[in-house]
Amino acid sequence: MSVTIEPPHLQRAGLLRRLAALGYDSLLLLAVLFIATALVLPLHGGVAIRHNPFFSSYIFFTCFLFYGWFWTHGGQTLGMRAWKLRLQRDDGGTITWWQALARFLLASLWLLPLLYARKFLGLDYKLSLLIGLIFLFLLLLTRLHERYSDTVLVYIPAPASSTSTKPAASE
Repeated sequence: MSVTIEPPHLQRAGLLRRLAALGYDSLLLLAVLFIATALVLPLHGGVAIRHNPFFSSYIFFTCFLFYGWFWTHGGQTLGMRAWKLRLQRDDGGTITWWQALARFLLASLWLLPLLYARKFLGLDYKLSLLIGLIFLFLLLLTRLHERYSDTVLVYIPAPASSTSTKPAASE
């Protein structure tokens, strides 16, 4: 006889809270990417690396490791923790690396118009950015990356506070 444990009912994270966590995590990821770039600059003579598919793949892989590690180890990036969000499987468990990869790749689809609208359609940067942001908004609204990776981003409400007061700390 197998026993299934029903996960506690948590509310799905709202769009504004998800965008705020994404903004917070973007700043942290930018710092990680600065370090990742600084590690390979000496191998390239200290010169900026442009139009190199290996470097682009390295940066993309670094982004995946950043999100994947946090998602598979507790389900929260620092931005998600600040905004009281947690990524979990549909059944409430911690996600696997395969689920993290599927989620990351699907969530990265918004970058395609941002990167290629200018190159293939001859659009300027501002219009490419606008199209990319519209795709990001649509991906977040449809939750495509959640549906196909069997994950869900939930809001974790603050625990009920007790009515008792804490004693003052002694010096």
